[in-house]
Amino acid sequence: MLFRSIALRTNGYKVEVNFDGSTKVANALKKALRKGCRLAIFLGEDEYNNGTVTIKDLKENKQETISSEDMLLYVDDLFDNGGCTCGCESGECTCGGNN
Repeated sequence: MLFRSIALRTNGYKVEVNFDGSTKVANALKKALRKGCRLAIFLGEDEYNNGTVTIKDLKENKQETISSEDMLLYVDDLFDNGGCTCGCESGECTCGGNN
């Protein structure tokens, strides 16, 4: 996941990684919502074993499991459809993109 987060950062996305297994998913999602994040990307044991990631769209309240190799393309496609690369969604765009 570290390499995938580097790819996201290199492409202008803000990324926060949590390697602490003691954080509950519900608490991590609440924190992401408070920060105005658009997406939460999960790589748990099942995803790791299957070569996938689960992407939760916090704005649309939908989630999808995809190949970890397709993650960057998936995120790019999502934000090319009217979103902002910084994922701000809160009106405080920092990337200069469409909000």
